Amino acid sequence: MEIIKVSVTDAEHILLQNAAQRKGLTISEFIRQSALETVEEASDLLAFKKAEQEFKRDPVTYSTAEVKRQLNL
Repeated sequence: MEIIKVSVTDAEHILLQNAAQRKGLTISEFIRQSALETVEEASDLLAFKKAEQEFKRDPVTYSTAEVKRQLNL
């Protein structure tokens, strides 16, 4: 496991400590969780933008009934 050191001001430390306590986490757990959620949200946003661009190029949609019929369900 890698260790990442982050420098924060005293005020930021208190803010992080309070936020972590409200969630029942250590500061380290809180920062790790928050960072990973941010990365996941950014990834989701990129995927959405890509799908949106593809849809704008070829705006074809299918109803649930059409999909079931095409898949013989």
